[in-house]
Amino acid sequence: MTTEIVIAPRQHHEHGMSKLNHLADCPGFRRKEETSAAAEEGTGLHDVCQNIIEGWVGMEVRGSFLEYMELCLLGRKEILSEEQRESIRQTLQTIARRLENWAEEVYTEEKVGILCPDGSNLNFGHVDLILIGKINGKPWAFLYDFKFGRTLVRAAISNYQGLGYGLALLQSRTELECVTITFIQPRVLGTTSTELPRSQIPVVYGEILRIIERSKDPNAERKVCDACKYCAHAGNCAALTAWTASIAASYHNLPAIPTFHGSEITDPKQMALALYFVKRAEPAFDSVRKAAVEMAKMGMPLEVTFHGQLIKFDLKERRADRILGPAPLIWEAVQDVLKDPVLFTGAVDVVLGRLETLYVEARYQQAMANDEKTDEGKKFTKKAALLEFHRRLEDAGLISRPDTATYYLKEVNQQTEQHAIDV
Repeated sequence: MTTEIVIAPRQHHEHGMSKLNHLADCPGFRRKEETSAAAEEGTGLHDVCQNIIEGWVGMEVRGSFLEYMELCLLGRKEILSEEQRESIRQTLQTIARRLENWAEEVYTEEKVGILCPDGSNLNFGHVDLILIGKINGKPWAFLYDFKFGRTLVRAAISNYQGLGYGLALLQSRTELECVTITFIQPRVLGTTSTELPRSQIPVVYGEILRIIERSKDPNAERKVCDACKYCAHAGNCAALTAWTASIAASYHNLPAIPTFHGSEITDPKQMALALYFVKRAEPAFDSVRKAAVEMAKMGMPLEVTFHGQLIKFDLKERRADRILGPAPLIWEAVQDVLKDPVLFTGAVDVVLGRLETLYVEARYQQAMANDEKTDEGKKFTKKAALLEFHRRLEDAGLISRPDTATYYLKEVNQQTEQHAIDV
């Protein structure tokens, strides 16, 4: 099978795909020009994923994609933290099987645009990864968007960014029967997918056209929403200013601030009032967070429908990191499977996530070659290899987890039924 790969240069559009969700929340949204440390990190992690995929696809003789990935991550050990490498690892593990065994065409950072009926471009954006092949003989595409932030994005079924990508791909590749859209969020353990069949093109096009046209209307109603934190107009937005003024009036007689855009506050007295507001409001917000966690721990559901959206917060537990025993003893426990000490990375820095991947891949290949079954007589799967790996280390007393945990609330929002796109 011949696999093609196409690399596209990066550009941006005023109403680009990545802005559609925010524009759907508020038509006045305009993205801030300045970048941030989190945005820069996300761009860097995207670049590493892209380089690994392109490097493997470009090899004349390809071995295991996951083994190639591990070697690439090992080579970046000095510039990426273990948490960053683990985020990349989880992302690429999600796409590995389809990339390695199914894809006939591979596109990274591919520019796709939505076409209007007259042939002009409505907007465009860049897809992290597109894999094209066949399912039951029918041309099919899998579209992946990697999200390295720590905030859960909209589910794929109502995510206009992904739906826009899918629509554009269906328009440009008329032979495609369907596009499967997947958002991968390794840092919040969130992966959502939806299918966009060709029959839904008019529906999705109409929704996105409505969003863009509304954003061009200077009289469209502005709303206070999640998009505010990323909006260039947040500091002088009438809706947000009115909202904060109402808070100020009802909470300990805080002063009403005419603007929260720091660069627009030129009067030192107004700056002092703004800072006074922020300093007084922050403890109240922290108090709400702590009380909300305690309420959720008692089993009380934290959810409400607001502006046609179900706002829900799920209680999550963050367990303490698992602790591995001495590296030489771990090597003794797994060397019959891994065999190559270079892959094991020596006795200096053994990282559980990478070791799991190496063991599972090697053990699975070993089992396939020997036609092995599990102890229950079932097919030997990668899940069975993972369970075997943990059992080995636990039996030898080489892995443990402190009995401590912290709790946090994860926001899981979705549009209510009457506002969702039926795809």
